[in-house]
Amino acid sequence: MLWWEEGGELTPLARKFLRVVGKDYERTRRLLARLLDGEERGSTSASNQMSELYEGAQNSRVDGALAAARRRVGRYAFSTVVRVLAEIGTGRFVEYAPDSPGLPGPTTADLLERALGIDRARVDSLANSEPWYQGDSAQDLARLGSLLNAKPLSLLAEEPDAVLAEARDELRAFLVTVLNTSMLSERLFGRAAFGFGLIGRALRVRKSKHQAVMLLGWLALREDPELRHGMSQLGGLAPVAEATVELHRVIGELREEVPPFAEVLSEARMAKALKNAVDGDRLDGEIAAVRDANKEAVDAFFRARPEIDQLIIAASGDAS
Repeated sequence: MLWWEEGGELTPLARKFLRVVGKDYERTRRLLARLLDGEERGSTSASNQMSELYEGAQNSRVDGALAAARRRVGRYAFSTVVRVLAEIGTGRFVEYAPDSPGLPGPTTADLLERALGIDRARVDSLANSEPWYQGDSAQDLARLGSLLNAKPLSLLAEEPDAVLAEARDELRAFLVTVLNTSMLSERLFGRAAFGFGLIGRALRVRKSKHQAVMLLGWLALREDPELRHGMSQLGGLAPVAEATVELHRVIGELREEVPPFAEVLSEARMAKALKNAVDGDRLDGEIAAVRDANKEAVDAFFRARPEIDQLIIAASGDAS
């Protein structure tokens, strides 16, 4: 955990910990693969064990991303989601299983996209922009499973210190961007908006074992040049994401210290303005009017916070 937080030299004990985590992950993956194979062959023992897994997924206490995913599809349908996640985790997933004709209710593809928040990522957008996800989820999930299973994670734990450090830096920058974006998105647009809520819950890990699995997983995924390039682009937005969240906090202080801004800069108004250009223009005009009517209080607020100008520049992405 110290290395994850501070970087520097990877100690022998930290390296040993990565190996142990990688081997534990591989044992679990091999067991799950055997059960899936046995279930398909009609093995009674494997089928019973998988049934226990599905029942546990439906009824056991879960938290974090799994809890959010189950809420989105319901307990009964969650077993279908778990089955596909197991196939992805073992590298077996190629496409969604065909649904039985004539049966009512959502398809497997619908359930997976709803559980993972992809359904919202396909439709939610900001003003003058398109939804951020427009891909084929089956192809993308199959690609994910293939990359994660290309090499044993225990083998990736043997990568040189320099490679591990580079992967750590890439991953942490990515997490800064995604977690800050997720947090702000939830505040303004609600938990499920843009699909960011579930992504944030899945990536918001604090236990060292989960951090190690995430690092080893990224070592597998970064073998794909396109994914690594995309990760680098998102990681490069970390300063913008941090500055934007800090500006949001400052706006909250402005609402408290200059009460006329309380309604104009409410989160509901800001969210509406971000999603519709006309509302954005209208809000800009109202902000200017309130500022002019309360010039002395606004000037005092900004004088007490000289860092705001730099925050605005950072949030705009203007490195100059």
